[in-house]
Amino acid sequence: MRRRGWVAVVLAALGLAAPSAHADSVSYLSNPRHDGVAGGVPEPPLGIRWARDFDARVSFPVVAEGMAFVTVRNPSDGPYGTVVHALDLQTGAERWTRTLSGTYYWSALAYDAGRLFAINFDGVLTALRAADGSTAWARQLPGQYAASSAPVARDGLVHLSVAGSGGTLYAMREGDGSLAWTQPVTNGDDSSPAVDDARVYTTYACDHTSAFDRTTGTPAWSHAGPCSGGGGAPSLLHARRLFTVESDGLVFDAASGGTVGTIQSTQPPAAADGTVYLTQGQRLRAEDATSGVERWTAPFTYEVSTQPLVAGGTLYFGSAGGALVALDRASGRTTWCTATGHGVVGGNNASFAPPSALGGGGGLLLVPAEDTLIAYGSGGAAAPGCGGSGSGTGTTPAPGGTGTTAPVTGGGAVAAGP
Repeated sequence: MRRRGWVAVVLAALGLAAPSAHADSVSYLSNPRHDGVAGGVPEPPLGIRWARDFDARVSFPVVAEGMAFVTVRNPSDGPYGTVVHALDLQTGAERWTRTLSGTYYWSALAYDAGRLFAINFDGVLTALRAADGSTAWARQLPGQYAASSAPVARDGLVHLSVAGSGGTLYAMREGDGSLAWTQPVTNGDDSSPAVDDARVYTTYACDHTSAFDRTTGTPAWSHAGPCSGGGGAPSLLHARRLFTVESDGLVFDAASGGTVGTIQSTQPPAAADGTVYLTQGQRLRAEDATSGVERWTAPFTYEVSTQPLVAGGTLYFGSAGGALVALDRASGRTTWCTATGHGVVGGNNASFAPPSALGGGGGLLLVPAEDTLIAYGSGGAAAPGCGGSGSGTGTTPAPGGTGTTAPVTGGGAVAAGP
């Protein structure tokens, strides 16, 4: 039987990898652009540094100030609500905890400028001082009551959307929690806003997508889909494009709102250096972010169950069967894998558990795996094999760029059960 708060520490033979130029994971899907790029995450091979078992589903990690922050749902036999845990990044030891009450078992976090911003299902936004968990302020967002979208905090504003009666996009001032602006949106469910220097973007069911000025809320453009319905999904900003995974998977020119293409991805995609990485059931596919031309496809014998995480020249992903897999970004070739012993599934199961995704920083890859948060670092204990059987050999376009494929040499086998 697992014990609540159990911490296992596996000492590493070498020091932590130096952080890259990119920031640590500070929000759902790593950063306000939702591109899955996290700095300070080591490349393989990796070993376990520590693991923390919470006896209840754990969220995506936020990394800042030498700590990893997660929210954990209360056990099913307990009251509604979640708990924020602040863990020492190097050891996994508890620094502080904070209970978030509210309906159901959902909450989500974002970090900026020394504060952690937590939203619960009832639409109460709380600013916690990251150093000690004390409350800076708490606000009930006006006019709505059913939150299921993670917040994004950047440059003095917290952006988030909430549903209940229609939907509302909010911008709250980080300093005192006062309302900067609001705008009505299609429904407010499940779509953590994507934010760049100038604008904030939302995407909902049936391709309803909108862009607003980040500081004033002035509408920039909108695209109305052919139907209506509940739900939504976070979109991704890269190469002056907005990539969506709702309905038709439209790709928009981020400046004008014009439709410039489509993608197919079962999880939110990741992107870096002009390439977008798509999950398509039992395979990963890399496409040129501008032209859509395939760069490689990597097939597996199990579902790719998380958004890929970009760490330097490596892509990481998890599977429901427990595999944690690393691929070379340039070729799609599998370079390393391990069996976590727990399902690694991304996404947002609104009301039942906090949203989940890979994250990291400070020399660690952080993997939420069901009830456990596992920290992997370079130079640690040797990783066990994935077990089972499977394929992780990438394919690339044949010479001439015709879109046909040829096997990449040197691909390794990888698997971890279905």
